[in-house]
Amino acid sequence: MKFVRAMVLSLVAAPTVALAASAAAPPGWDFVKWGMTPTQLRAASHGTVHPDKSGDLDFLNGEYSIGTFKFTVEFGYSSRPDDPGNFAQDNLVFDGITMGLDLKSGTCAGLAAYLPRVFGKPDRTTTEGPQGYWWYKKDLAYDINYYSWPDKSCGIEYSPIGAS
Repeated sequence: MKFVRAMVLSLVAAPTVALAASAAAPPGWDFVKWGMTPTQLRAASHGTVHPDKSGDLDFLNGEYSIGTFKFTVEFGYSSRPDDPGNFAQDNLVFDGITMGLDLKSGTCAGLAAYLPRVFGKPDRTTTEGPQGYWWYKKDLAYDINYYSWPDKSCGIEYSPIGAS
């Protein structure tokens, strides 16, 4: 998928960040486009994406690494804009990625410090409630959101530009 590949390439190219693991995009991500149905996304992944037991979310097989940080990757869907509230599989469209940090690979504080070195100063931050940073990548047509919750979980979300 172009936006993840561009994000990964920006991580690799960032001169202030030393990557401990390969940041090459895993197979199957370069095909994903906003608005794909779950069936289209799974078929195009050639086995790298599978549904959860409920069929409401899809997951990347295995972990995804950025530097030393490892993530579980979830592909999310919403109802088509012309038929909101209809959650039938054939009415769902791909609208976001959530990458949850595996806390064995690093800390939320470490990830929170790492991301601004890679993406620059966030376009927006929050300190009330969960800590959050937002970067709006208009040139790449996606938004990036770092989130952190009181239960110590954190991660990165990608969404179409203007969705966050």
